[in-house]
Amino acid sequence: MYLNKASVIGRMTADPELRYTPSGTPVCMFGVATSFAYDKDGERKEIVEFHQCEVWDRLAESIAEHMTKGNLVYIEGRLKTESWDGECGKKHYRTKIIVERCSFGPKSTKPEAEHAAPMAQDPAPRDDDVPLSWMNPVVPLQNTRGDNKNRCP
Repeated sequence: MYLNKASVIGRMTADPELRYTPSGTPVCMFGVATSFAYDKDGERKEIVEFHQCEVWDRLAESIAEHMTKGNLVYIEGRLKTESWDGECGKKHYRTKIIVERCSFGPKSTKPEAEHAAPMAQDPAPRDDDVPLSWMNPVVPLQNTRGDNKNRCP
């Protein structure tokens, strides 16, 4: 028996991008940032991971309609790795989560998400209303390695 399952709770790194296939099927792409914190030599360290997500059909439209950058989201899905040949003939790989289930968290109270309208029936949560494990900062996606491995010589 095999199992291919991913479960992630994190913050949207950007507004979702909704597109339609030529046959009219909706597909939505978005990123989610998660973090892992630990103590090393008495100093708190944090590792941030970025997950690229793809979702299809009605759930894609729902995510695009209701979610914006900074919103908390819980997703379940399966991992899919794609590969392609780059301009210089180098093989590239990308693993993403194909979302099968999604739960929307409370709206963000962080300044980065001020443009997001609060939900009509729910007041904006205070920091003490949200479990600490759900309070991941929004970090922009960028190459922080500085090694330029994705560039041709």
